[in-house]
Parts: sequence; structure tokens; C-alpha cells
Amino acid sequence: MSIQITNLTYIYDRGTPYQKAALKDISLFIDSGSFIGLAGKTGSGKSTLAQNLDGLLIPTKGKISYSSGIVVDMTPRVTRNGKEKLKRPKRIKRWKELRKTIGIVFQFPEAQLFKNTVLSDVMVGPLNFKANESEAKTAAKQALKTVGLGPAFYQRSPFELSGGEKRKVALAGILAFKPKMLILDEPTVGLDWSSAQNLEKTLMDINRSGTTVLLITHYMDLVYRLCQRLLVMADGRVIADGKPIDIFGDEETMAKASLLPPEIFSYAECLRRKGLGLDLGKTATPEGLAKEIRRCL
Repeated sequence: MSIQITNLTYIYDRGTPYQKAALKDISLFIDSGSFIGLAGKTGSGKSTLAQNLDGLLIPTKGKISYSSGIVVDMTPRVTRNGKEKLKRPKRIKRWKELRKTIGIVFQFPEAQLFKNTVLSDVMVGPLNFKANESEAKTAAKQALKTVGLGPAFYQRSPFELSGGEKRKVALAGILAFKPKMLILDEPTVGLDWSSAQNLEKTLMDINRSGTTVLLITHYMDLVYRLCQRLLVMADGRVIADGKPIDIFGDEETMAKASLLPPEIFSYAECLRRKGLGLDLGKTATPEGLAKEIRRCL
């Protein structure tokens, strides 16, 4: 799944005294099969961008073109006197196809859980997209296995689970219908170290299978380990787009977005400035850093 975004603007409460531009003239291309980090301080527009991509919000202005052939075109008409006339928001004609193609796991997983049992909750997606009962159950069990939840969880109420377990169920509910793009908003919040490690491995496996992954997070260590590309937002705009190691070293951009580089990156960069020829692309883990230090010595 690839996406072309052109001049995307989104305004909350448009036409009222409280209107606010959450996204401002964003243009970028998301490659199929890529693993992208999306970072920025609270209120920078990250979640609004994700919801525009998923069709939960319709752009105020701009155009989003999907490789599946779906196009959301809200490019304003220019009047004779040169002023822009905005289009009225309208429902996406192929919205169900879009929702099947792009799955989003919100920061607060309880917003996605509503059935009496874990298994029935995870089955909702496949059933909505025309799978029969048997197919939906098989897909749900496989998705739960992928996130590390076995048969002991099938008949439990999702509302009685811990925060981390709810997050896993919410992710399984998306994986069950096999989207071509997966958007995750702070997926490691509420997870213990072991569960977070397992989730990282799961996401890497999902990406290797060809699924495009967009990871919204404040944890730059996570971006360093997983992402090939990093988008940084501030005040509704993308202020940086490139390799994570290049952006981590840009102090002005990191400060503007209220981000701190990963500690291991800072340590490796310090050693590099002192003359050690480290490859920063290979130092995202302690094991990788140790191997690079041995190589240089």
C-alpha cells in the first residue's frame, strides 16, 4: 500500500470562532512496504494525519491518492477573483474498502473493544469484511496467537484485562482482517519490557511480510530500532523527513519537536566525534553498538 499526499490541510471546527488548523499543506509519499516513524510533541498533528489517511476524517483541503485506486480529492475550486472555494465534506465512496486496506490501533485501546469476549471482539473485523463464522474464528485465533494471547484469553471479557492486554487485543482485532497498511499510535504504552520486545518482533515480521507500517511514538529508541524513515511534525507541518540517524543529529529539529535522541545514539555519536569510526546505522541496540566498537578497535 503506497499513498501520495498532496497539499493536505485539516481544520477542526471550520467556520466557527474555535476553528484550528491541525494540518497545514502537507505533501509526502508513503512507499509500499516501508516502516515509518511519525513523531512530534502533543498537538503537532500526528493523530489527525493518521485519521485522514484512514478515512476517519475527510481533509479540509488537498488530495490523498492510494495505490488501490481510491482518491480523496478535496482540492478547492479557485473562483474568478482568485479566492479558494472549499468543497463540502463528503463520505468516501469506497470507504469500506479503504478501512479494510488500512488498519489503525488507537492510543487508547478500550475505544476499540466492545464485545463480551476477546475472541468475539477480534472476529468483528473479518465478519464485517464478509468472512463467514468459521473463517473469522480462524483469523481471530491466528491474530491472537501473533500478539501472544492463547486460548486462555478467548472467553475472557476484554474489559477485565490489563491495559497492556487490551492493547494486544486491539492490535489482534486489526491484524485479523490482514490490512495492507498498519497505523499504530503509541503501541508500547502499558506494556512490560518482555511484551514490548515481543511486540517489536511482531511488527518487524508484519513489515517483512509486505505490510506498510506507520508508527506514531515519542520513543525514539523504538524508532531507531525499527524504522527506516522518520517524519517529524510541529504545529501541523512536517518539519523533517529522512533517515532517523540524520534527524537525531539535527539538534534544532529535535528541540523544535520536543524530542530527545535515543541514549544509545547519543553515546555512539559521542564516540564517533572522538574518532571512533562507528557506523551509526548499526548501533541501534546494545549488541550492535558493542559489535561496532569491537570492529573499530
